[in-house]
Amino acid sequence: MSSVLLELADNLTDRRGAVLRIDGYNLPWLSVSTQPTGLLGIRFGPPVEAVAVRLGAGLVLAVHRSGEAMVIGSTDPSRAACADDASLVLDLARRSLGLPTAGPDRPVGELATTVWLDRALQATLDAPLGDPPGWVALARLHPAASGVATSPELLRHRTSAAPSWMQLRSDLAAGRAHWPPVSAALAQWFDTGALARFAFAQLPETDTMLADLADLLRRDDLMRLHAAITR
Repeated sequence: MSSVLLELADNLTDRRGAVLRIDGYNLPWLSVSTQPTGLLGIRFGPPVEAVAVRLGAGLVLAVHRSGEAMVIGSTDPSRAACADDASLVLDLARRSLGLPTAGPDRPVGELATTVWLDRALQATLDAPLGDPPGWVALARLHPAASGVATSPELLRHRTSAAPSWMQLRSDLAAGRAHWPPVSAALAQWFDTGALARFAFAQLPETDTMLADLADLLRRDDLMRLHAAITR
């Protein structure tokens, strides 16, 4: 299959978007954006044998329905390497072919914490300058708080008892969960690994948000926030 993937990559040397392998022919697929995220939510039927998308910086990702995946230097197709098993771009290409992805590498509780910090930072930035929200308002923003203020210790406990990725995906797809930045339709399209990496990719880095909150929150409230997220 490697020769097919190299051929697909070579077809993207002077093109943007994606190239599909259909019944032995390589055809440009014009519906995809110039970014690999254009594959998000797409599911190709059995006639599509493989798909290649441009990654930028002279690189192309090619994935075959057999599961083989390669990252190839489009200016030098002889330069090829196995694709990273935990890449969101690879996830999108694999899901477009109906293939499974690598499992989640971060727990659901970490996603809940990241969503909470994002909400807390947004609420703090929306507040009048010098008058940030206090602990009660911040605690209510936590996905595990269900809108009711609670102690840092209880929030930490509820976060540690978060459901599995499989359960979260099921709840999202059925409309029973709404706090992760993933629609019901996409939850159905993703498997658990792709869901996890996509959800985290929609949010800022935790360290960045904590640094911003440290500059904006009152000291006591910041200490409570840290107590709620420290294992």
